[in-house]
Amino acid sequence: MKEVSRIRTSLEEHNQRAAEDRISIKDRMRRLDESIEHLIRMDAEAIDFLAKVTGARILPPLWYLLDMGRMEILRRLSLSSWEELAAGQDSDRLSRDIHERLKGVSNSPSLSTLRFLCSYRGPRMENTAVHTATPTEIRNAMTSIILDSYDRSSVEEAFRFVFGVAL
Repeated sequence: MKEVSRIRTSLEEHNQRAAEDRISIKDRMRRLDESIEHLIRMDAEAIDFLAKVTGARILPPLWYLLDMGRMEILRRLSLSSWEELAAGQDSDRLSRDIHERLKGVSNSPSLSTLRFLCSYRGPRMENTAVHTATPTEIRNAMTSIILDSYDRSSVEEAFRFVFGVAL
């Protein structure tokens, strides 16, 4: 009987330690999740800041393409305004939201292209007059500026998304 009591006590102590470990692990996971969310917000803020700083270097035909990409997103989601869609979300969260909503829709842009379309909040979005550009003008603008490979592939994919043909 004494042996059974000792085993029972040992099991109870082990179960108590295991419960404490689970609580500790859950707490660590919660803190890691909070840290990840914080880093995502910081990254999105940095992207937004860089977009504002670099936005002026984008030629009007490419602004038009970005605008058309946003309008195509609104059309496919049956929404009337970008503000309605964005609803205070940072660019990373907004692009993930749009990506999720467009899953299964043909010719939908990749998450990276959606991040590109959602990140530019420079002068064009804030106060520049509306303009238009032909696909040829957009192609010419692509060859007249230097874009890194990420931006170039995003612009090319946005072009396909808007016009249905390769750049």
